[in-house]
Amino acid sequence: MKDLIEAFEIFAKYTEDKYCFGCEHDELFVYVDPEDVSSEDLKRLKELGFKATSYDTFVKYC
Repeated sequence: MKDLIEAFEIFAKYTEDKYCFGCEHDELFVYVDPEDVSSEDLKRLKELGFKATSYDTFVKYC
């Protein structure tokens, strides 16, 4: 749970949207453009299990 909270704290730096995520089956999507995220935060998000996609989102498989 702490990893998920840390990831959302990072995402919060890049969006003001209260509805920036969604779930489908075993996937958690976060609608933050990876191009807007610093390289340091990209690295940490990857360590936390979030993968940047080509659709301007991040995804984590649960």
